Amino acid sequence: MELNASDKIRRFCYLGRLDPVYGHLRGTINVSFYRPQLEVLCKSLDHNTMLIILKQVLQETTLVRRDEPLFVYAVYLASDVDIVEKTALRKVFPALIQNDEDLFLFCKYAIIIQRERNHKGFTNTVRKAINSWYESQTPDNLHQMWLSHRGGHGFTHQSLLKLCHVNDDTIGAAGVVTPFFKTCTELLKMSEGSENAVDKEEKSKSSTETTTSAILSVSKLRTTNNKTEALKIIRKFKLRYNQVPIHFLRSGPIMEALIPTMTLKQLLLSWRYLARYNHFENPKVMKLCRSVFENKKLLRKDNIHPIVLLMHMRDLGICDEKSKLTPKRAEALKISLLKPLYQQSFGNNESTGLRMHITINIQKNYKKKTLKNHKKLAYLEAAVALAFGYFKREKEVNVFYWANDKHKLGHLPWNHEYISIDEAFKLCDALEITGTPQRLITPIMRAMDAKQVYDVFLVIVPNAGRGNPKNSSELLTKFLDKYRQTRNEKAKYVIVDLLKFRKSMRYSDTRNENILEICGLDDHTTNLINNFALNRFG
Repeated sequence: MELNASDKIRRFCYLGRLDPVYGHLRGTINVSFYRPQLEVLCKSLDHNTMLIILKQVLQETTLVRRDEPLFVYAVYLASDVDIVEKTALRKVFPALIQNDEDLFLFCKYAIIIQRERNHKGFTNTVRKAINSWYESQTPDNLHQMWLSHRGGHGFTHQSLLKLCHVNDDTIGAAGVVTPFFKTCTELLKMSEGSENAVDKEEKSKSSTETTTSAILSVSKLRTTNNKTEALKIIRKFKLRYNQVPIHFLRSGPIMEALIPTMTLKQLLLSWRYLARYNHFENPKVMKLCRSVFENKKLLRKDNIHPIVLLMHMRDLGICDEKSKLTPKRAEALKISLLKPLYQQSFGNNESTGLRMHITINIQKNYKKKTLKNHKKLAYLEAAVALAFGYFKREKEVNVFYWANDKHKLGHLPWNHEYISIDEAFKLCDALEITGTPQRLITPIMRAMDAKQVYDVFLVIVPNAGRGNPKNSSELLTKFLDKYRQTRNEKAKYVIVDLLKFRKSMRYSDTRNENILEICGLDDHTTNLINNFALNRFG
C-alpha cells in the first residue's frame, strides 16, 4: 500500500515522526527539522483533506500529546498554499481548538515558525483565527478559563489578546472579559467592599453575581497566604485540584478537600507532593487516597492499562531531601496502596475487540534487566504485565514465547478465568529458555497454519535488532503481506523494544508496511498499540 501525504501527516500526529517508530516524546518539537517536510506535505493536500485529518486527530483522547497535530495546523496556516484553501481552514479554527490549552500550544508553535522565518508576532491569518476563537466562546467558557488558569506555554489570555489587538469591549460583555486584562490584585482593589465579598452569604443567586463573587474569591485565593481563608474559598466554590495554587498543597486540610475531586491519574502523579509534605502521616489523607484507589468506577472511567499502574508503582514514592519520610517508609506506604489497585486493574480497562497473537522473549539472561527509563522495573515483569493486561481484557488472545528451537513457539497455558498476575509471572519465570534466535517472522509463520485469525501480532522483546536480517523491514513485510493476502487484509504487526530506545531497522519511505515499532515503555504504549491496530494511523 502506497504511503501518501495524508498518511504521513496522520502518522506524525500520533508518533511525532514520519517513520513508523515511536520513541518517548519530550520537550518542544524540532521545528527547523520538521517544518520543511510538513510544508511539502501540506501543499499537496486541499483544505477538506486537512480538515478531516485534524478533526479526527484533535478529537482523539488517547494521543501521546497534542503538540504534533497543533504544530501541523500552524504549519499549514503558515505555508505558501492557495489563499482560498488557507482561509477555509482558518475559518474552522474555533471548531478545531477545543480549549485554551490547545490555543496556547498552537500559539507557541505559530510564534516559533515566525521566528524561523525571521518575522515577529503572528501572521494576519493566525491573528484572525485567534480573534474568531475568542469571539465564539460563551461567557461561561471564558469564566472557566480564568478560574482554571491564567495561561500556559509562555502566554496568558491578557498577552494573547493584546498581541491580536483585541480589547475587552469587542468580546462578550465587559464584565466577562475584564479578568483577562487585570491582575488579581487590581481586581480586588477595583471591587468595592472586596473584603466582604468572600465572606458574606450571597443574597442573590443570579449567575452574574455568582460569577463575580467567584472571580473575586479566586483572586483572593491567588494573592493570600492564609490557609484558613483559602480553605473556605475552596469549599465554597468547590474548586478542583488543578485550580488551586501549588503552595497550598502543603496544607493537610486543603488536601483533604481536594483529593475527592481528583482523578485516579492525578492522584498517581501527585504522589511525590503527598510524600514530600508528609501527608501520608495524616490518617484522613490516607483514608481518602485508599477510597479513590478502591473505586472501580474511577478505574474504568480513566481506562488505565495495568502496565501504567505497574510503572507508577515501581517509580513513584521516591523521597527527596525535603521529605521527612524515610525511603523505606514511603515505599511501604506506596506498595500498600498501589499493589491492590494494580492487581484488581486487570480486566477493568476498555476492550478493543482485537484478536491478538502475542509473543514474548523470556530468555533467561534478560529477565532481571531493568528498563532504562524505569530503574526499578525488570524486563520480565513489564513484558508479562503488558501481555497479561491484553489477555485478561480481550476475548481472543493467545500468548506465546520463543522456545529454544528456532522454528517453534511455546504456548503459555494461562487460564482466562482462574489465573492471577502473580501466578502468570511465576509461570513465565520458571521457564528456562537459555537461547533463542528471536526470529520476528516466526509468529506469522505459525499463525499461517492456525485456525485462529488475528488482527494484530504483538511481539515483546528486549531488542528487535536480533533475528532481523540486515536490519531491514523487507523480510518481515514480505511475510506480513502474505498473511494479509491469505488470512486477514487488515492485520498489523507491533514490536515493543523494552530495553532499546532507537529503532532496530530501516523502514520504507514510499509504502505503508503495516508495522509499528515502539522503543521503550511509557504511559502511552498501550494507546499507541490500540490506535495503530484499529487503523487510526499507519
